[in-house]
Formats: sequence, structure tokens, C-alpha cells
Amino acid sequence: ELQGTMKVRACAAPTEAVTETTRSLLAGYHILSVGLFSGYSARESTVAAEGYDKLVMRTEQVSGTLEVYLDSLPEGGVCVSFVAQRDHVVDGVRPVASAVYDYYEPARRGEEVLELEVATTAGGEVTTVAPATT
Repeated sequence: ELQGTMKVRACAAPTEAVTETTRSLLAGYHILSVGLFSGYSARESTVAAEGYDKLVMRTEQVSGTLEVYLDSLPEGGVCVSFVAQRDHVVDGVRPVASAVYDYYEPARRGEEVLELEVATTAGGEVTTVAPATT
């Protein structure tokens, strides 16, 4: 039997200071597209925006990503967390890309590539996610 879950936490925030002119750009729908590592799927029922009750409008898994539809992108940023379930054992798990973008203007986006680091300790397997190094 396959076992193993990991808590995934993806954060997004504006990269520049928010002004009166740019504030309206944050108010519309944004999509946080979180890459899922090979062999893992997201438990969509566990998706939550930390500190916000009604920010996540819907979720869907598409081609190795979890698409999280946000009502807006808060000025101070937001972190979304969920549980990923291991469905298959995969050797040589590759880095994945995650992005946040404006639903109506997808060219306005930010991206990050992450890699999975697994270490075995006396307490068992510990899984962490860290920015990929190139």
C-alpha cells in the first residue's frame, strides 16, 4: 500500500509597492498555479488560503498542477496550503514550476521553480520543498 502525504504551501505577493494606480490590478481574479511533483495529487478538499475565509473561489487539477482561483491578490500577499497525497512511487522526481497570474491578463505573472528534497531521519522520511538551484 502506498502511503505518504506532504503539506504544500504556496505563497504569492505583489513584487512592487502597491500604489493607487496599481491597486485595481490586484482586485480581479488571480490564479495560483501550483506544480505537483510526479506521483502526487492534491487533496482539493484541504485547500485553504491562510488568514482568509472566502478568497479561494475554486480549484482544479490540470496537467500536473493545482489551479487555485483567487477572488483577488491581497496587497500583503497570501499563502495557500493543501495536502498532497503520494499516488505512485517515482524515482528521480524533477523540479516543478509554480506561478501566479492575473486571470484577465495572463502576461502579468510571477514564477518560481521548486524541487523536492527527501531525507531519511531516525523519525522517518522528511519531505521539504525548496527553490531549485541552477
